Amino acid sequence: MTDADVGGVPGTASSARPRVHAFVISWSGYADKAAAIATALEAEVDQLTVIHSEPGVVNRHRPGKWVVVPDSHFYGMKFRRSLELFAGDVMLQIQADADCADWRLVVEKTKLAFASVPRLGVWAPDV
Repeated sequence: MTDADVGGVPGTASSARPRVHAFVISWSGYADKAAAIATALEAEVDQLTVIHSEPGVVNRHRPGKWVVVPDSHFYGMKFRRSLELFAGDVMLQIQADADCADWRLVVEKTKLAFASVPRLGVWAPDV
């Protein structure tokens, strides 16, 4: 893909593909679903973090960094934790109960949108 393909101007920040740090937000009962999403995202993003509330979940063979938070941390606190851990140009956040036939396409559309639109703040894919 060239700069022209993404609407960038060579030598500017918008011409480079943004570094995507994906977060999968999970809660009790969704660790396997979160792991499936993380597996699909692993090769497509620059960093991957799963924030979950299941301290008994063994994460040795699951992709990404798994961060456990108390079960009392509902979405707002998990989102806050993702902001604290964020280390990229673009934060991609996916809830563990979401379904998608092609997570690779979601990441590709995310990268394209943020590379194409200078100063883009929030974007939601239509997939």
